Amino acid sequence: MTQDPNQYGDRPGGSPGPEQPSGGGYPGSPDYTGSPDYTGSPQYSGSPQYSGGGYSQPGYPAASGPGGYGAPSQNPRNGLGVASLVLGILSIPFAVFFFPIGIVLGIVAVILGAVGISRTKKRVATNRGVAIGGLVTGIVGTVIGLILLFVTISVFNTCRDQVGTTSGSAFQNCISNQVGN
Repeated sequence: MTQDPNQYGDRPGGSPGPEQPSGGGYPGSPDYTGSPDYTGSPQYSGSPQYSGGGYSQPGYPAASGPGGYGAPSQNPRNGLGVASLVLGILSIPFAVFFFPIGIVLGIVAVILGAVGISRTKKRVATNRGVAIGGLVTGIVGTVIGLILLFVTISVFNTCRDQVGTTSGSAFQNCISNQVGN
């Protein structure tokens, strides 16, 4: 099948090419000169209507919103991840000022963060970043608390060995000297 190279209006004399039949130029093809009929979709009053561009597959709802992009199906949710993040953040100042509670909060934050991450892998929960943040802050709080615990035990043992007892003003003075007050 040979095609006329000048059929699209680029003839040397500027005369237009042959007329294109309606229906796309193929015999038996339907005529698409008018706009499509979208009367099959229900119209509801009181809310804006988005057609989704008419690109939906049978059996599936059309995409909502401008541009054909649908809204997220659900809000981010990960209760264990949020709890992990809150406890992890709280574990850091508690680890500095009262390390036993900081250590406990940090360990609980690490456990909840790990469970929150595993729930996002199973697609039971969303918002994995919150669970990771809780895991990390829980680890930081636990490590700070453990470091301060070991420093406290070391100072206590050093002063006990120097003074020979754990009571009295000599022991308190030794601790003050070790800490730097």
